[in-house]
Amino acid sequence: MTEFDTYIDLVNDIDQEIESYSFREILIEINYCIRNIYKIQKIYNKNKVIILEKLGRIYESQKDNDCKDLVIFDLDKKKKNKKKKKETKKKKKEKELIDVIFKKIAIKCHPDKTDDQYKNKIFVYANKSKKTINLLQLMYLIGKTDINDIEITEGQYSVIQRKIAKINSEIEEIKKTIPYLWEYLNPKQQEEYIINLKKEQEKNN
Repeated sequence: MTEFDTYIDLVNDIDQEIESYSFREILIEINYCIRNIYKIQKIYNKNKVIILEKLGRIYESQKDNDCKDLVIFDLDKKKKNKKKKKETKKKKKEKELIDVIFKKIAIKCHPDKTDDQYKNKIFVYANKSKKTINLLQLMYLIGKTDINDIEITEGQYSVIQRKIAKINSEIEEIKKTIPYLWEYLNPKQQEEYIINLKKEQEKNN
């Protein structure tokens, strides 16, 4: 090993560690993830309307798994009837980070602090995100500000990565549904799907 090889090892090890917990790097990843959801959701919603119109009526809910909705920013919503579990260490870390981020946003974007309507809008959404304990939405919002002075611990970084992985998993699921794939089906396949879905609905009614 030459002297220069030691520099390579040094930069690789140290920069990788810094990058792993870099707040701005994490925000870039979250922004990409949320924008991806946005694009997929638009395609899904547009095609679902087409399918429902072809069915001849708008159903309040769809039992068919291929018409399952993916709600943006609400993937972690708990079922109403589900018993509340004891707060875990992971949840505690998540809430701590949410509190820190919200306070930072409030200082910059609260209506009492600024007349900037865009910033005020960010604060309104941040307030909703805090109440629903939605970490990724809050981080997406802070990414739209110039706030950079937030340190992420290793534990908090792990929580964020799990949240991102969960959303990416949901994205992959919705990409397998008929509404998302609708435009890739030929007319005959589309017609067969509608016929089969009508039969299924008639059975359930």
